[in-house]
Amino acid sequence: MLVAMVIMGPLYGRGYVFLIDMVWGPGANLTEMLRDGIGPMFPLNAMLLFLSFLFSWEILQKIVLTFILFLPGLAMFQLASKYMRRSLAIASGLLFMLNPYVCERLFVGHWVVLLGYGFFPIMVWLLIGFFEKQTWRSFFLLALGFAVYPLLSLHWAYIATGFLLVYGGVVVFQKKAWAKLFSLWALKKILLLAATFCLVNGFWLLGFFDRTKTFSNIGLSDFRAFSTLPDPHFGVFFNVLSLYGIWSNSFLLPKDYLSWWWAITIVVLFFAIIGAWSQIRKRNLLAWAIVISFGPALLLSVGYGSAFTQAITDFLFATLPFFRGLRDTEKISGVLAFGYAFLVPLGISAASLFFEKSSHLGKIAKQWFSLEALAFVVPLLWAGTLLWGGYGQFTPHSYPQGWQEAQVALQKEGDVRNVLFLPWHMYIKLNFADNVMAASPAGVFFPEKMLVGKDTDNRFLLASEKSPLDAHVSLLEKETILDDREFWQSEQVSHIVIAKTDDWEKFANLDTSAFFEKIVDNDSMVVFRIKY
Repeated sequence: MLVAMVIMGPLYGRGYVFLIDMVWGPGANLTEMLRDGIGPMFPLNAMLLFLSFLFSWEILQKIVLTFILFLPGLAMFQLASKYMRRSLAIASGLLFMLNPYVCERLFVGHWVVLLGYGFFPIMVWLLIGFFEKQTWRSFFLLALGFAVYPLLSLHWAYIATGFLLVYGGVVVFQKKAWAKLFSLWALKKILLLAATFCLVNGFWLLGFFDRTKTFSNIGLSDFRAFSTLPDPHFGVFFNVLSLYGIWSNSFLLPKDYLSWWWAITIVVLFFAIIGAWSQIRKRNLLAWAIVISFGPALLLSVGYGSAFTQAITDFLFATLPFFRGLRDTEKISGVLAFGYAFLVPLGISAASLFFEKSSHLGKIAKQWFSLEALAFVVPLLWAGTLLWGGYGQFTPHSYPQGWQEAQVALQKEGDVRNVLFLPWHMYIKLNFADNVMAASPAGVFFPEKMLVGKDTDNRFLLASEKSPLDAHVSLLEKETILDDREFWQSEQVSHIVIAKTDDWEKFANLDTSAFFEKIVDNDSMVVFRIKY
């Protein structure tokens, strides 16, 4: 918890934290949450909405951020404690919490991904507990955890399923329990597991395959748009091995501060290999599962980042059910982070023990320093710039007074139906938040129903992201807008709000049209009433 609070230190001040995909505001409501229908995140959003009656959204955001940073360390510590002494388990939790994967996902605002990432060691712990005890209680806990996982993070629930199957296969192979795998006992467990999953997730599964929903519309162009990025000097595979490669980031990453960041990766790989070798010799089943999963996780994480792995991705897209949901394949590298966090402390411990036993120098050196201290140094070197607000990169900001004035004006209007928000981009540059490029905050600031652009401006998605509304919004830049009065009326657009940021000047011509009546014009916002 202390490390999480040190990371969050500068963010506990007044204001909201504006990350690329995590933009919160005081106008968040159930209507906005259900804009795309009832999905797997509905229970989590409903819980947040309930908590918003106890805390402001401003405070609630910081509670959530603190929790998703604290959970990975705690969960990994609890799991690692089964296999190593307390000091090494603490180092394991720290390494799972402080690494480039967490940095990238936090900076981009993928708090749901980090929530699923933090829950992953818990699922592994539940599965191990079931195989060790094989009681109905341990099975019930596993089934419940498996059923709840998609409600926390659908992507990570899918990733975890693959790893858990690998671990289960290792157990069956090691114990030569093939007969039991096809027994009535196993069939009952599988049916009960499936029934629990459907019972918990049935509310959203029914509409999951609706062709109007995002999942059904994901194609290979999405995989290309969210392709894993290579390092300009070391390529994409080494970048992913170093837990980097997210498709976009507007913040400085740990490797941007250290010219020798690659050496840390080599050290991590070196001790991870030693840890894997030492644990495999001890027939550690979890180590076996990590080693078997490592290669596939690496290839899948690279995804469209190389020609070889692109072919694998295309094949899985066509054959593996639900794989299309992992269009940002780099998030799978969290499995590598899990492997490092488990194996590196064990590898350092094994190397330290070997060094002490094999030489007189090692025995003397032990009196002056402990090699195991390196287990705590590695995460600080690897991602220490995450501390103190990402090395001071992000700080909280309040919404401008002009936005408050616009909201008050809309509340006074009375007959407010749909409100068109401009600039018409999914991501806009927020000049009041250090010019960060982040998701449009209109839907979470204004309580009214806002029509916000869904165009990511990604060249690979230009065709799939266009809608009739996009075409008509482009007319607002021209003088032909009066000819489309019937369209705006059919869409029940009663007002237009323009935030004076990004490329908002494109819509300055609205001043000259009698079709629009200006009701607010301040330093950060313009509001028009549409006259029908």
